[in-house]
Amino acid sequence: MQKTMQNKFTNIIQMCFLLALCLGLLQFSFSSIADTAEENYNKGVTKIDSGDQKGAIKDFDLAIKANSKYADAFYYRGYAKIDLKDYNAAISDLSKAILLDPKNKNAYFERAYAKVELKDFKGALKDLDQAVTVDPGFAKAFRERGYVKRELADYASSIDDYSKAIEIDPNYAKAYYDRAYVKIDKKDYYAAIDDLNKTIKLDPKFHKAYYELGYLKIELKNFKEAIENLTKAIELNPNYPGAYFERAYAKVELKDFDAAISDLDKAVEYDPKYTKAYRERGYAKREKKDYTGAMEDFTLAISVEPGHPKAYYERAYTKVELNDYQGALNDLDKAIKLDPNYKDAYTERAYAKERIGDKKGAELDRKKAESIKI
Repeated sequence: MQKTMQNKFTNIIQMCFLLALCLGLLQFSFSSIADTAEENYNKGVTKIDSGDQKGAIKDFDLAIKANSKYADAFYYRGYAKIDLKDYNAAISDLSKAILLDPKNKNAYFERAYAKVELKDFKGALKDLDQAVTVDPGFAKAFRERGYVKRELADYASSIDDYSKAIEIDPNYAKAYYDRAYVKIDKKDYYAAIDDLNKTIKLDPKFHKAYYELGYLKIELKNFKEAIENLTKAIELNPNYPGAYFERAYAKVELKDFDAAISDLDKAVEYDPKYTKAYRERGYAKREKKDYTGAMEDFTLAISVEPGHPKAYYERAYTKVELNDYQGALNDLDKAIKLDPNYKDAYTERAYAKERIGDKKGAELDRKKAESIKI
């Protein structure tokens, strides 16, 4: 009897030992899995910081494999996929991150960003609403929502969001700049200029703000100040074709054609497909009576953008100056085919027809031009 009791006690001791061993192994296994997930997650974050998005994604894959509920790993994997422009896959990962952590404001923000890139502005708006609900002080989300609302043509509400971003962060230069952009859309130029000046005060190297100031000064016919602003934009970013174009436009208005041509040379050097720059250079050359050069530029504009009626019109106008009326008519026919309501083209075609003795055709074109309301 005593021996039997002793055996039972021994068995119990052995069972307890085995149970403790199993629990220890299990705990070690869970700890090992957690360590593996964390280790790969940290590697991924480091690779994102160094710009190795593809390598980061591989590390996040391993982290998620080790821990399928690792919300931050899903978030950062989505973030990396946005950098690689894999927006649909990014949205999938960010949605999983949000499911696991509904209070992750950054996940809503990044998912909204991906949706914006896919032109899903309404979907982006919903995500940004969630982001600012989670964090009412999220200035960046208010700014992004302002952009989304501008794309949806909700200008008043867009300005409200940019203003909210500025209220949260009064030194938010980009929010002032973006608010100015909406005001430009609304033709509220003086209010836009005020915002752009605030942008520059906060960030004196914000070249786009100088560019927009220059553009607005052109709209307000203040060409000398426009040139000053655009010159500053070019100093800050010498490879800015749009700034060269706008400065050239201002110089043309001031009849400084040589300087304008020099700027337009730069514009097409940095952007060889800049149709408007070829057209504007053609116009400047024509004003200098360089008809051959003008023709070459209008032809270049047509070669870059064959479906643009304005270049055909300008080339036709130049051909009229050279008394090539038939050549002008061919171009004007093309311009009108591309834009049946091109009032100036009908007027110019009427003149060309009259010069070759087609008085009936000229009269029909004049009447057509008169019937078109601009």
